Amino acid sequence: MAAGAGRPDPHDGARHSAEWYRETTGVEPMRPGAPLLVPCDGGPSICQLETFPPRLEIATPGGVYVLVDDGPTDGWRYLYVSGAP
Repeated sequence: MAAGAGRPDPHDGARHSAEWYRETTGVEPMRPGAPLLVPCDGGPSICQLETFPPRLEIATPGGVYVLVDDGPTDGWRYLYVSGAP
């Protein structure tokens, strides 16, 4: 679903719910919709600006970024997987 003039809705895409993070980590998650800067390992980007909860996968030319969200949010990162559809 689009949000505005041809821009994608930031809440579309595969995501975990805020409740999932609360149950998994045992701590109160960030407020849904809060901005979150996630560093990237490999690929064409150095970081992605997301909203909480972040997308689990981000397709890019030549591969896909996969969210590594084990542990506290300040340690999360996107790992680039080359050649993934």
